[in-house]
Amino acid sequence: MDEPIVKYSPSDFLVVENLVLPEFTFPAAGHYDTGDEAPFTYLRAQKSGYTTFELMGLLSRFFCLPTESVTYAGLKDEDGITEQTVCIAARITQKSATLFNSTNRTSAGKFVRIYLLGYGSNKIEIGKLNGNGFRITIRKISQKFADTLPGRGKMLISFLNYYDTQRFGIPNNRKNTHRIGEAILNGDFRRALVLVRESGTPEGKIAVEAQMNDAEKFFECLEPRIISFYKSSFASFEWNSRLAKEVRKSAHEFIEKNYEGIEYTFSKKSACVSGMMASMKSMPMKKYYGDMAISERPTAIQTQIHFDQIEEDEVHVGFYKISVSFFLPSGTYATMCLKQILNFGDIRDVS
Repeated sequence: MDEPIVKYSPSDFLVVENLVLPEFTFPAAGHYDTGDEAPFTYLRAQKSGYTTFELMGLLSRFFCLPTESVTYAGLKDEDGITEQTVCIAARITQKSATLFNSTNRTSAGKFVRIYLLGYGSNKIEIGKLNGNGFRITIRKISQKFADTLPGRGKMLISFLNYYDTQRFGIPNNRKNTHRIGEAILNGDFRRALVLVRESGTPEGKIAVEAQMNDAEKFFECLEPRIISFYKSSFASFEWNSRLAKEVRKSAHEFIEKNYEGIEYTFSKKSACVSGMMASMKSMPMKKYYGDMAISERPTAIQTQIHFDQIEEDEVHVGFYKISVSFFLPSGTYATMCLKQILNFGDIRDVS
């Protein structure tokens, strides 16, 4: 059965981070070093083909800074075109930002560009992100499904707030970062090293050279935020499992789906999603960063989606495409929203 395609190319998946910075100094026109001596530089980074961790590495090496001097508010996918705010604990000038852009040229669809926003006294960290805006082109839509979509209209959507597969690995590779996190938490560094080697991640390439007897040392040498990511990935997997259990308890009819080796349970009825929002608005989530050990994650999310005009898909002859745009709070996955819209039509609530 042909299914719609959400990520045919990076240009089909655009993400812009929403983070309202505290008061900061705008660089005066032509005088980028003016203003007070605030300790942090804020940059807008646009990238494709790189993970956020790779972006942090590029910036720290170019500006000759320790990795902990470069911070961010949220992770961004590598298989789209994304924009996010980066904070650097140093004074970065427009001249050096321009030099960075000229050094990191586009190559095989991969690129990074940075733009100077200004200077401030507040550090940007994980957990401070408001959310993300998306503009996504959905391709290979059948005529039957196209007839159900409100071309140039709006739709109010409620969907189950699962962590999607990109939480558990990088594109076109094994989804096992949660298993790596589980092994690290259990102190089984040998198993964790084997799993990292199989992950296809940037650190996985380094892990191939590591000796099994030095497995624990390998992880001690990794950037601490990467270790936190692995642990958080396992916490996300556990949270997904608890949500799936609640769906099976509350739904009269449910569907088991496997995406890239990760199991999900969906309801066939919209009442299950709305009921979840009413009776169990959130579930506790373990955290491995910041000051809080536990946070609350919503079990379901509601958002309004804007649909553009339906058009013929120039890539897939005989099918259609449509672009949609919407906003989601931090930690919520646009791909998970769209999977539920495209596969389970009964959750749609046209407004």
